[in-house]
Amino acid sequence: MQAIIDILKAYDAIRDDDVYQTAEVDRIAPELVPFSSIPTLNRRLSNRLSILGIERLFSHQRDAINAAMAGNNVVLEAPTASGKTLSFAIPVLESLVQSRAGHALFIYPMKAVALDQRSKLQELHEGLTDRSGRPIESWPYDGDVDAETRAVLREGPPSVLMTNIEFINQSFLAYQDTWETFLRGLKWVVLDEIHEYRGYFGTNAAMVLRRLVHFLSTIGSRPNFFLATATCENPREHAENLTGLDFKVVSARDSLRPKRDYVFVDPEIPDHLFWRILQTRASVTARALDDMGMSAIIFCPTRSFAEDAYQSTKRLYEDEGLTTDHVKIFKGGMRTQDRHDILAGLRSGKVRTVFSTNALELGIDLPGLDAVVMIGFPDNVMSARQQIGRAGRSSESDGLVVYIARNHPLDRFYARNLDEFLGKPLDAVVVDVGNEEIAKRHADCVFFESPNFQPNLRSDVLGDGMHRIVDSMIRSGQKPPGLGRRGYRPQRQVQIRGSSRGVFHLQCDGKPLGSLSSYQKFREAYDRAIVLQGGVRYRVSGLTTDDEGRQMIELTKEQLNHRTQAFESANVNVDQMFEVQSWDNDLEAAYCRIGVQHLIHQVTEIEADSEEFVDRWDIDPSVSSYFDTGHSLSLKIDLEYVTPVALVAVEHLMRIGMRFVIPVDEHDVFTVSDTKTNEIHVVESYPGGIGIAKKAFERWREILDEGIALATRCNCRQGCPYCIVPPRRTEDLNKRAGLDLGMSVLGLSAGSPTRSETLY
Repeated sequence: MQAIIDILKAYDAIRDDDVYQTAEVDRIAPELVPFSSIPTLNRRLSNRLSILGIERLFSHQRDAINAAMAGNNVVLEAPTASGKTLSFAIPVLESLVQSRAGHALFIYPMKAVALDQRSKLQELHEGLTDRSGRPIESWPYDGDVDAETRAVLREGPPSVLMTNIEFINQSFLAYQDTWETFLRGLKWVVLDEIHEYRGYFGTNAAMVLRRLVHFLSTIGSRPNFFLATATCENPREHAENLTGLDFKVVSARDSLRPKRDYVFVDPEIPDHLFWRILQTRASVTARALDDMGMSAIIFCPTRSFAEDAYQSTKRLYEDEGLTTDHVKIFKGGMRTQDRHDILAGLRSGKVRTVFSTNALELGIDLPGLDAVVMIGFPDNVMSARQQIGRAGRSSESDGLVVYIARNHPLDRFYARNLDEFLGKPLDAVVVDVGNEEIAKRHADCVFFESPNFQPNLRSDVLGDGMHRIVDSMIRSGQKPPGLGRRGYRPQRQVQIRGSSRGVFHLQCDGKPLGSLSSYQKFREAYDRAIVLQGGVRYRVSGLTTDDEGRQMIELTKEQLNHRTQAFESANVNVDQMFEVQSWDNDLEAAYCRIGVQHLIHQVTEIEADSEEFVDRWDIDPSVSSYFDTGHSLSLKIDLEYVTPVALVAVEHLMRIGMRFVIPVDEHDVFTVSDTKTNEIHVVESYPGGIGIAKKAFERWREILDEGIALATRCNCRQGCPYCIVPPRRTEDLNKRAGLDLGMSVLGLSAGSPTRSETLY
C-alpha cells in the first residue's frame, strides 16, 4: 500500500495537503463442488461444459441451478464475479436442449451488459441442438440491430433472444401477434442486474414485466423466471415486486471476494479551480496506475468529464513521446463494434486504461482488470459497489480501488469515513406498482394486449394500480381512446425511463450542446442566466421552437468569468394526507401528497473568482415558475422558539441524511420549507410516488439523526457546502440553530405518538 501511495504522490495524483484513508479487505475463498452435484444434467450439455474446462461449480451456483431445474422461479443474490451467468445459463440451456422449438428471453438494463453476456452464452451453447435438431442460437434484439435483421429474427426467432425493457413494451407486447409463436414456446425469462430496475425506471419496468406475465398467461404460456443481482438487500421482495410471481432465493452474500486495497482521497482544491484540477487528477491517476502495470477503468461523473480527462491523458503520453493505443473512452452512443473492440482489448491486455461513465458499471466480465478509479461518489451505494466490483474480477486476483471526492457533502463524507462505507449494508430497492399516475399509461396497454380481460381475476399479477384502473374502466364501460383504430399502439405513449415532455434543447449558433429537463431549465436557464456546458460559459439569450416542434434554449458564448444565482421561493399546498403521527400539538409527521410552486423573483450576477457583485435584476415570477406534485414526508414543528433559519437548516439536515438511509439517487427527491407554517417537506420527484416518501415517513427519525451526525462532524460553524449548504441555494442558514432544533425534534418524538392514524 505504501508503494502505491508513493507512486500516486509522485504523479501528483495525491498531494501532501489532501486527506486520504487506506484499507485492505481480505480475500474470502469460495466453496467449490463437483459438477456431479447437478445429477440430472443432459449429457450433451455436460460434455460441452467439459470441453470448456468447467468441471467445478461454486456452491451457490449448484444451489441456484438445482432450484431452477426443479421448476422454481429463482432470484440469485451473489457478489460480482461470482458466476451468475453460468447459474442461469445451465438451467436455460438444459431446458432448451430437452425441448422442441423452445425459447428463452434474456432482458438486460444496458447494452454493454447484453453484449458481454451474449459472447459468454454463445461459447456455452456452441454445437448444441434441441430435440428437433435445431441449433441453439442467441441473438440480440434491440435498437442496435438493423431493421432488416430484426425482421428476419421476427420471422424465424432463434432459441434465445436478448433484449431490453423498452423492446418488451414496444415490440413483444405491442406486436404480440407477430411474436405469438415465440412467446407460446417461451421456457425461461432471465433478468440480470435487477437492482438497476428501481425508482421511476424500475416502476415502469415492473409494470411492463407484469403485463408480460399477464399476457403470457392468457395464451397459456407460463415460463420460469430467473433473476439475479449483486447489490440488493431485498432480493425476494424486489423480484416479486417486479413480476408479481413467487420466488425462491439463493443467497451467496459474503461467500467469496478477492483481496482489495482501497485509497479514498478528499483533495484540497480551491473551489474556483476545482473541476479543472479534478480532471487533471483523473488523468495523472490513470497514468500512475499504468506505470504500475495495472489495467484500470476510470469512472467519471459525466460524459463531458470523461471526454476531457481522456484527451488530457492522451496528451500526457504524447508529451512523453509514448503511444496512446492502449487508452480508450467507453460511453453511451458508441457503435456496437467499437464497444466490442474495447471490451476485447481489456480482456487481451491491448487496452489498459479506459475512461467511462457508468456504462461499464454493470456485470461485464473483465477478469484481468486490476484497478478502478471513481471520480466522485456515484448516484448511490449500489452503483459504488458495482464499480468497485470491476477490480479484481476473481477470488484469486487482487484489486485496487482509488476514490477521489468532489466538493460535495456525500463525496467528502465517504472520503473521510472509509470504514463506514466498507461496513455499510446493502440498500433495499424501491419500486411501487401501486403508483396510479404511472399505472394509467400502462392500463391502456392492458386493454390492447388482453381484450378479454376478466375484472374478477386476482390483482397480484398486474399489481393493484393497473388492475384497479382497468377493472374500473371495464365496469364503467370506458375504453381507451383509439382502441380498435388501425395502427393504434398505446405502448408508444409509455416512456419507460422518463417523459420526453418538457425537454429543452441547448444550442449555440445552431450547434446542439445538450438538453435540460423542464425543472433544470427553470433552475439553471432562466432569462439571462449563465450556463456552464462542457467547461464553456454561455448566456441564455432566448427561447424558440424549431421546425420539429422542439423547445430550444438559445445560448451565446459568454466572454466574462461571471456566474448567476437565482433567489427562489416556494408555495406549498398539502392535497391529501395518507398517514399521520403527532406528539401533542408540538410535532406532526405525515405521509401525504403535496403541490409545490417554485418561483424565481430575482437574479444576481457576480464575478466567479472574486465573488464581487456585477448586476442584479428582477424576474416576473408568473413567467418563471415551476409546479410539482408529489408524495412527501412532511414535518410540522409547532414550537415557540422555531426560527426561519433554524427550520431551513433542519430541512437540509433531512436532505443530506436521506441519502444515507434510503437508497435514492440525487434527483429522486427534493426538499422545501415553508417558514410561515413551520413545515418541512421531503418530496419525491415522481408524480404519484414510487414508495420513497413512504419509506422516508417510516424512517424519518433515522434520516434526521444521520443528518445531524454528518453536520456535527463538519468543522464549520455556520454551515458550508461540505455539510448542509446546498448547491445553487441562497437562503440564510444557521447550522448551530438547526442542530439544536433537530435534537429537540428527536427528543420530542422519542416516545410513542399521541396520535397515529392511517387516512386511506
